[in-house]
Amino acid sequence: QGPLLRLWWPWRLASLMNGDGYLEQIWRQLRQQQAQLEVLCRQQSELMERSVALYECLEASGTVKAEVFSAQLHRQHFEQVLRRHPCKCCCDSLEALFETREMTLAMAR
Repeated sequence: QGPLLRLWWPWRLASLMNGDGYLEQIWRQLRQQQAQLEVLCRQQSELMERSVALYECLEASGTVKAEVFSAQLHRQHFEQVLRRHPCKCCCDSLEALFETREMTLAMAR
């Protein structure tokens, strides 16, 4: 236990025993956060439904091709992975990486 924890616990235990409503406060905050999560889940679900409908309309009209959309989605996912796990090579970009002789040879195999 750290020094702060040793100081905090006796104080908190004393306040719980004094009945200052600490547990009620925590329970109220928990219920509020649960309600907020439920709203966010509903909103996310509605947005997902709308984006699927929009994509299907754009594809049906010929504005968007499934292959192009899939390729773009793949690029975005790949960029997210690179941001989370940056390449530690000497290249500044994916294009520069593909231009290296070693990568060209590896891709050719």
